[in-house]
Amino acid sequence: MVLDPIKQNFPYIEDLEILSPTGVQSLYAVMTSGEIRRLSTVSAGLTKIVSIFLGCANITNGIILIDELENGVFYEKYEFLWRALYDFAMDRHNQLFIASHSFECLSALLPVMGDKVEDFALLRTERDNGGCIVRHISGAAMKAALNRQGEIRGATIAAKTHSDP
Repeated sequence: MVLDPIKQNFPYIEDLEILSPTGVQSLYAVMTSGEIRRLSTVSAGLTKIVSIFLGCANITNGIILIDELENGVFYEKYEFLWRALYDFAMDRHNQLFIASHSFECLSALLPVMGDKVEDFALLRTERDNGGCIVRHISGAAMKAALNRQGEIRGATIAAKTHSDP
């Protein structure tokens, strides 16, 4: 489940393995060239993506919190990352809470939302009289704001599972 989206979007990766050549276990990438490299030396962004995917694949009927999804990830991979996370959430019946401050990253969510806007919501935090409030914005309203390039940063995106009310 973790390897397939990685191989599709990083075609130079053939496999992932846990190895311990120095006595300490670490995650390694088997490259299509036959070379085996510690994953962290291949790409910091890929290492982050694989870490998130492994966490998502290990939880069922749970809640997953991801802060600043975009950090360390190349912008061309944002849509892939959103799509894979959505698929993981649906498959494992998890609810995701993902914070992002990047409009570019949030905009990459649009094609993933498609006509499934009911699976998404925006939770926007705001200061109010010295306190903090959370505003719930429907997936449809969030999609409309993103389509017209409205300002929604500083928000948390919540992907609902099918079992949510």
